[in-house]
Amino acid sequence: MTTLDPDAHDEIVAHISHLPQVIAATLSDFLSRRTPPGATSPAAACATPPASPAATHDVDGHSPAQPEEILRALRQFQDELHGFQTALANRDFAELRTRLERGKSYRDDFPP
Repeated sequence: MTTLDPDAHDEIVAHISHLPQVIAATLSDFLSRRTPPGATSPAAACATPPASPAATHDVDGHSPAQPEEILRALRQFQDELHGFQTALANRDFAELRTRLERGKSYRDDFPP
């Protein structure tokens, strides 16, 4: 067992626990507002795992439209992360709660 000072512990927990949760929740919230009501979720429609060679093929430029769409999606998601970061920095807990609940609701609608 390793003993850590409280600051080191908090930093480690933030990186291995809270950060992945924030990213997942923000991504779900982001996708929830880009899926038309009643439509199948983009995640459910995607059959290719992100780390597959087929996904790499799309990213590396063999599919001309993909790089621009990926860049656009990344920019939009960066804006979402910035919004979450701003709400957290401003201690706007109502906004954080809204974002987290919207993301959870979207995830809960995925088929099992």
